[in-house]
Amino acid sequence: MRDAGIAARALTQRPNRRHRHLPPQPWSVTSTRHMVDAACAAWQIPAVTQPAQAIVSELAGNAVLHAATEFDVTLSLLAGHLRISVRDRSTTLPHRSMDTKSALTEGGRGLMITEALSADDGKTVWAIVRT
Repeated sequence: MRDAGIAARALTQRPNRRHRHLPPQPWSVTSTRHMVDAACAAWQIPAVTQPAQAIVSELAGNAVLHAATEFDVTLSLLAGHLRISVRDRSTTLPHRSMDTKSALTEGGRGLMITEALSADDGKTVWAIVRT
């Protein structure tokens, strides 16, 4: 199947970097959480596993739900922090809700965690977790 091929085709692992290319499917979000779990275990940073999984779930979920395009997840272990980035192929920019109530409900809290960076060929949303 094409979707399985997309998920399997691009898995890059270096000592301090992990990358996956995924389809816009709900199971891809679960895959990103497993990716974070494996990376945090390999890098011996178990204390950040749960917050990193929450962040990657939100970012990947937004890529699946709102962008509805293939997306890339990259984890980078840098001095003192873990960088989580999700790049989709949509050129539509995300927006933050200024309404505190909606920021705490489904569909509003993810962008409160991260800042969005945009390019003409898609966008990358990223977060930093201190290790």
